[in-house]
Amino acid sequence: MWFRQEVLRWGDELRQTCTGPEVIRAIEDRIASEADPMKVHVLRYALAHEHERQGNKEVALAIYREEDPLYDLNRWYEDLLKTHEHEENIAAIEERISANPEGPELWSLYWMLASEHRFCDNFASSEALLLRMFHDDPNDPLPMITLADQKLYYEERPQAAMPFIERALEAAYRSGDFQRQALGTKARIALALERYDVVEGVLKDIMNLTISPDCIDIGREDDFLRRLPPGSIDPEVARQYDEYWRAAQPRTD
Repeated sequence: MWFRQEVLRWGDELRQTCTGPEVIRAIEDRIASEADPMKVHVLRYALAHEHERQGNKEVALAIYREEDPLYDLNRWYEDLLKTHEHEENIAAIEERISANPEGPELWSLYWMLASEHRFCDNFASSEALLLRMFHDDPNDPLPMITLADQKLYYEERPQAAMPFIERALEAAYRSGDFQRQALGTKARIALALERYDVVEGVLKDIMNLTISPDCIDIGREDDFLRRLPPGSIDPEVARQYDEYWRAAQPRTD
């Protein structure tokens, strides 16, 4: 996130002193000298955006499609959200799945469909899709994290959410992905259940994580620490977690 913000500020500064072609060349030069693939990805999106600003829409579209093979699908879904009701979106997504049930878009379409069912309070349909996705890839914790969130926030059934987040954690520990996200969700479920001992255990688990650079996860979070009632957990654990969280925050001086 911080690098995106840096690139945005840098682009604004370039446009104040450089012509359009010079801005394009500056971004291309920075891409050529950057070794970090994630930073290259951000810079290429900035390059596409700059081409779009300058009216080079075909060039921009080619870059967007290179960086995101599902770009066209995501734009299609964004347009649906702007122009249709959720019930209509469900029909449109199901029609697209039926037209190409083995296509490379299938996984993303399932995510969209589950989301639309959730917005319509079709919780059983959303759950069935998420369980199917987890069955197809039991090392991906995201379907179970999403289902736990659904139980907690949409259905307001935190007790029912706990078994799903435990399954998500098993997958996260197997794959290495989204461990911190799954643990954060478990902490929020435990807060809703007033199981502050569980929250304390989660804080310890998060601090003890070793996350490989090759794995995907979210940053450090602290909302569940701030929501704990005073004195509900060991103050030393609370102090250590606060330091752990603050150590990852950008400096403001």
